[in-house]
Amino acid sequence: MDIKNLVSVHQLSKSYGIKTLFTDLTFGISEGEKIAIVAKNGSGKSTLMRTLMDPAIRDSGTISYRKGIKLRYLEQHPEFSAGLTVRDVLYQSEHTGLEALRQYESIVAEGGGTHAMQLALDKVEATGGWAIEGRIQEIHGKMNLPAMDRIIDKFSGGEIKRLAMAQLFIEEPDLILMDEPTNHLDLDIIEWLEEYLIGYKGALLMITHDRYFLERVCETIYELDNHTFFKYDGNYSYFLEQKELREANEAANLHKAKQLFKKELDWIRRTPSARTGKAKDRIDRFGEVKKIAKQRADDREVSLAINSQRLGGKILELHKVGKSFPDKLLIESFNYTFKKGERVGIVGPNGSGKSTLLKMILGEETPSKGKIITGDTVIFGHYSQGGIADKDHLKVIEVVQEIGEYITLKKGQNLTASQLCERFLFDGNQQYSYTSTLSGGEKRR
Repeated sequence: MDIKNLVSVHQLSKSYGIKTLFTDLTFGISEGEKIAIVAKNGSGKSTLMRTLMDPAIRDSGTISYRKGIKLRYLEQHPEFSAGLTVRDVLYQSEHTGLEALRQYESIVAEGGGTHAMQLALDKVEATGGWAIEGRIQEIHGKMNLPAMDRIIDKFSGGEIKRLAMAQLFIEEPDLILMDEPTNHLDLDIIEWLEEYLIGYKGALLMITHDRYFLERVCETIYELDNHTFFKYDGNYSYFLEQKELREANEAANLHKAKQLFKKELDWIRRTPSARTGKAKDRIDRFGEVKKIAKQRADDREVSLAINSQRLGGKILELHKVGKSFPDKLLIESFNYTFKKGERVGIVGPNGSGKSTLLKMILGEETPSKGKIITGDTVIFGHYSQGGIADKDHLKVIEVVQEIGEYITLKKGQNLTASQLCERFLFDGNQQYSYTSTLSGGEKRR
C-alpha cells in the first residue's frame, strides 16, 4: 500500500437478498483527501460506510488499512449511554493525551512511587496531555454545547449531533467517516463546521444532501450509480456538469445499442439454423448487445396532487403559550394565529424548543401555561426528525395501509396504498420488504 494511502478497497460487493447495492467497487482514500459520496436513497451509501468500519459485513472484496490508522465514524443518529453528562462524553474521548492523564491521575490517587509517577508525567508530556484540557474547553465553546454538568438524556437531536462531533474532533482521527453531518444542526454551527473541515489535516469521507456544504468542503466526488462508482475530481458544481455529460453520452450509446439490437434481431430471425463459425460468433455477440439495449435509466420522479380536506375559518391559535423544564425555559408567552394557506418556518439554535413547540401543537406535549386551540376540521400531518418509529416488524406496504387503503387525488381518482408506494419510488418487490431493511433516506420517503 502507498504510504499516503489510508484505505484501499478492491472489488467490494454487497447485496441484501435480491437487492444489489454495489458490485466490485475499487477505490482508495489518501491522506488529507476530502471526498463525498452522492447517490439516490437506498443505493448503499450508509452500508458502504458501515462496511468500511466493519469489513466482515461485506459479501466479497478486500479492504486494507494503513497500519496504526485512527478511523472514526459519525453516524446519522449518534447514541450515548443514559445518565452521562457532557463532561463524561468529552473526557471519554479516545486520545493518547487523555489516556496518559487518566493513567497519571490513577497513579497519584493510589500513592504510586516516584519512578512510576515520573514515567506517567513523561507520557503526559509526550502525548500533549497538558494541552488536551484546553482543547476540550475550546471545542466545547466552539460547538456551543450545553454546560459540562448537564445530563444528556433529554438533549435535542442537534445537541446530540454536536456532542458526538465534539468528541470526534477531540480525538483527531486520520480519517473521519460522516453520514449526513449537517442534519439537525443550526446555521451558525454548519458554517463553523464548514471552516473546520476545510482546514482539517486528516482525510474525510462524507455523505450529505446539503449541496452548499458539499460544494465548499469536498474536492472529490464519488457517485454511486447502477451499483458502481464514478469518480469526479472537482467540487459539486464540476460534478453536476460532468454527470450531465456522462448521462448524455450513455443515452447516445444506449440509443445506438437499441438500433444495433433491432438490426441483429432481424438477422437472427432470418438466418437459417445451420450456421457457420462466423455466424455463431455473431450470435454470441448478440447476447451482449441485447443486455446493453435492455438497460433503462432510472430517472423517475415523485409526483402527487392530493385532494385536501376543506378547512374551516379557525385553523390554529396559540394564546400566551409557555413551556419550561426544571432547568430550562424554552418558550414564554407565545401568541400566533395561523391563517389558511400560510407557510411558516421556525428557526433557532439547537435545543431552543422548535420540536417541543410542534409537539405541543400536536398534543404530544402539554404547555406549561397558555392554551392552544385547533379548528374542528384540521387534521395534522407530522413529518418528524425521528422518522418511522417502532415499525421494523412491518413491511413497507403495511406501514402505509395502517393509515389507509387509498387516498383521493384532486380529480376524484382513488390511489391505492400500493400505487401510492409506487409514486414514492417503491416498486412491487420493495413494498414487501421489511422497513428494517430500508436505508435512512428510504425510511424518510
